[in-house]
Amino acid sequence: MLTSNDVIERRRAVANAVANQRLEGLEPDSRTVADLERAAAGELSVSDVLRTLHARIAAGEFRSSPAR
Repeated sequence: MLTSNDVIERRRAVANAVANQRLEGLEPDSRTVADLERAAAGELSVSDVLRTLHARIAAGEFRSSPAR
């Protein structure tokens, strides 16, 4: 069982990871960020988040539109 301090630290880690992506000029999609926040709260495992993300990538959700 996660303690309140565990959840705080996990949420801080998610916020830092998202901030680092933004500093690199990348914008994490909102669904992935929400899944990571759920993992931080103990509602999902990191494995669940990765499995969902891999499935979304395989389904083509992150393919960019062709340049015009």
